[in-house]
Amino acid sequence: MRTRLILLCTALGMFWASSTAYAQGKPFAIRSSKPTSLSFSQSEPGASFLDNAGEATEITLEGLLDKGAVAYKVNERGEPTEPVPVTAAEQGIRIAAQAGSRYVLGSESVILAPKVSVNADGQTIGGSERRQVKVSCKNFQPRPIEMSIDLTLPPSLRAEPSPRQSLSVAAKGEAVAAFAIAFAPSAKPRVGRQSHEIRLTATCQGRAVSLKPIVLTSLDEPMTTGIRVEAEQFAGQGGGEVTISTEKVAASHKAFLNWNKSGHWLEWTINVPKDGRFQLAVRYCTQFESATRDVLVDGAQPFPDMKQVTFPGTGGWANKANDWNHLVL
Repeated sequence: MRTRLILLCTALGMFWASSTAYAQGKPFAIRSSKPTSLSFSQSEPGASFLDNAGEATEITLEGLLDKGAVAYKVNERGEPTEPVPVTAAEQGIRIAAQAGSRYVLGSESVILAPKVSVNADGQTIGGSERRQVKVSCKNFQPRPIEMSIDLTLPPSLRAEPSPRQSLSVAAKGEAVAAFAIAFAPSAKPRVGRQSHEIRLTATCQGRAVSLKPIVLTSLDEPMTTGIRVEAEQFAGQGGGEVTISTEKVAASHKAFLNWNKSGHWLEWTINVPKDGRFQLAVRYCTQFESATRDVLVDGAQPFPDMKQVTFPGTGGWANKANDWNHLVL
């Protein structure tokens, strides 16, 4: 099966190498150096996730992580040890957490991310968008659990309305909370990379544990699995012309540059051997604080998030090995 991938330049420029890749099943191209996308950590010494009777609870996070999450039990030194099962929920992930244990979840990406960024002149590049996050907690223990949701944004972003709410899970019961967020630039946006976190707190008998997404450190490792297409092997372009370069440091083969004109699109043809669920990943670098591209697969955007995809700045133009970044779309 031949699949057409089109990326349309909407703001600023990038270098590309090994630009497109597919893999079936779990994400493959990006692994954080530590599985720390989302962590279950005790808020005070001796506190357990639930009670001391060894009961377990099931927490489902929808809209926070993709289905490629991996989980590990954490030892007393805070190091991940043996893996624990992670079940794919309809829109997120689910694990069974045992009392008295700590867990770390790693994922390829935190998909609840504001698409608002600013350029070096302080002008807004992205727009506002609304996201809905659904949190459900199923209680298997005899005492109720209190869970609250709190979104923390950097000074350059604001959310409307302020998404703070609480829910209580009755004994042997289940509860769901959901909220929508509209991200927009503040009056004086701060130049630089944007980040935020969502903090979920579960409390039982006055003892709490927090869950929060944190920023992943991207690897500078080449993609080794999946279907790989070199960036310079594009099938077509329009609205501009890129320049092929063989002099960029740490490029997987060649690279191209001068993809910085609004409306300039490039297309790749990818031979997919069989039907299935696939993820798309790219390797790129840019000295700008961020760059945006529209992504189309077979002439259409498969998800709303594929419009105005933000590629964070990597700090350089492939003049050194760590200028590159991987991004799962």
